[in-house]
Amino acid sequence: CIRASPARPLPPCGPSRRTPALARARKVAAIARTGLKDPETSAYTFAYFGDVAGREIDRAARHNRRFALLTIGLEGIGEIAERVSPDLRLNLRRLVTDAVLSAVRDSDVLARVEDDEFYLLLPETGLLGALAARRRILARFESLAELPSMLTDVGILDAQLDLVCGVAVY
Repeated sequence: CIRASPARPLPPCGPSRRTPALARARKVAAIARTGLKDPETSAYTFAYFGDVAGREIDRAARHNRRFALLTIGLEGIGEIAERVSPDLRLNLRRLVTDAVLSAVRDSDVLARVEDDEFYLLLPETGLLGALAARRRILARFESLAELPSMLTDVGILDAQLDLVCGVAVY
């Protein structure tokens, strides 16, 4: 609050006195706390990913380095969407995220782009490294013990749902 003087008494303080600047500062702080990670998965947000990818593109161009980008998605989820509860779909997203993160390095950046689509940035990685990461990710997803039981509980065959990965190298 403001310091009092004989000519000017103190204005009221506390919750009744909210300024637009204070409200904006609180909003910025809330965005900073939650703006990096997707609240449903442990992946980064697409906004954060765009910033990191831009810096990686600049670094690769400046230092003549390579990086790879993987697009990861659940194929077949659209056909079964009406039979899948929102909770099951969230659990599937978390399974995909966990499978990907357990198969890649700490320096790799996974971001959720849409409901069931992810991007994975692999700094300092060429084509062979990207294909090896893709192979590890697909193997981890196929070895998930929880997946078949989750799908059969709602009458869906696990063959109807696949993880697909596209690879691009700079």
